[in-house]
Amino acid sequence: MRKLSTKEILLLIALIFIVSGAVYYNYFFRPYQDKMIDLEVNLTTSNQRLLTLQNEQQSIIRDKEKLNNELAGVEEEFFNIPKGIDEPYMLVFIEETFSGIASKPSVRFAPEVSINEYYQTSQILMSYFTTYPDLEIILDSFYNAPFRNRIIYLNVSFQEPELLLGPQLTTEDEVPTEQADEDYLYVEMTVDCFTIPGMVTETNYPFMIGPYNNVNPFEKQITQEEP
Repeated sequence: MRKLSTKEILLLIALIFIVSGAVYYNYFFRPYQDKMIDLEVNLTTSNQRLLTLQNEQQSIIRDKEKLNNELAGVEEEFFNIPKGIDEPYMLVFIEETFSGIASKPSVRFAPEVSINEYYQTSQILMSYFTTYPDLEIILDSFYNAPFRNRIIYLNVSFQEPELLLGPQLTTEDEVPTEQADEDYLYVEMTVDCFTIPGMVTETNYPFMIGPYNNVNPFEKQITQEEP
């Protein structure tokens, strides 16, 4: 076997280094570099996703606080809705509303009650005579009424003063002087009243004092007189 020369030995060593470098680059360094690049991309994506999740978390916290405030307002509003159908209370309100601005009123509470999941609806059927300015006052009073309501029917027709007052009455007997020359209207109105099913909350009206505030009307109430 021929002995290798120094030049051949150097070439062989260089070839071994080149082959080793190529093997290391293709099978060790290149895959590791690609893996590092993928890890950096995944890390950047994860950081962006984490930032998005943090923003969404803050948004959820704000929405939750807003929802809790709205639920508290709804709950407060819900408890402000009266329980039961307090016809005397509604009748007192209607009487105070019509006083001095509506004549010959007719008020009827419909016996039917519509019960839904959370509330019940009752109807009040009314008819009365009034003027245009006073009708606006009446409608505004129902809009700001202390109980929830909605006007579902309103029919307005013009009435001659003679038809309103009748042949045996004079204008001064029935209509105030400042309204005598105004056009009178006949109004038919149906109002839906919304309440919570349950017992009517006890109300102390001004007339429920003294002998009228008696649980048993068949027993005379004895009151102690002051000395």
